[in-house]
Amino acid sequence: MKNKLAIILVFIFLLTPSILLAWTGKVVSVVDGDTAKVVRSDTHKQIKIRFAGIDSPEKKMPYGQAAKRYVASLIAGKIVKIEPLTTDRYGRTVGYIWLDGKEINLDIVKAGYAWVYRKYIPKPKSRGERYLEAEASARRRRAGLWQDSNPTPPWEWRKAKRMKRKRR
Repeated sequence: MKNKLAIILVFIFLLTPSILLAWTGKVVSVVDGDTAKVVRSDTHKQIKIRFAGIDSPEKKMPYGQAAKRYVASLIAGKIVKIEPLTTDRYGRTVGYIWLDGKEINLDIVKAGYAWVYRKYIPKPKSRGERYLEAEASARRRRAGLWQDSNPTPPWEWRKAKRMKRKRR
């Protein structure tokens, strides 16, 4: 009987939407255009959050500092809701950030300060489509990093950087 109960509890946990696991906290710093440090309201622990579904320019890339400033203007010092999805290989919580009912990850793409991270396209499909539409709109408007005619995506920039290190 105990085993059945344990199995049922595991299934309930696995099937629980991430929104039900959401928590709130204060943004204490913005690391870059897709990462922030948030102190949880319930545990008072500082958690590094990687914004799900997007990839902003690295700090040393063109528009990297502008992306960081934009995100800071939105959420620095504010109480946000975190909708966690997973933990990445660096120990960061990957999730969606909400402020006053606005999905910040999506706002960053709309403003032209992030690509939709196609390797980790937002789920469900309808959310991913909204993100892709927001990116296409930012491109058409030449917003943010799309002011450049052919900006380098951060995943390509990081790969080139790794290749350069390997050659040394």
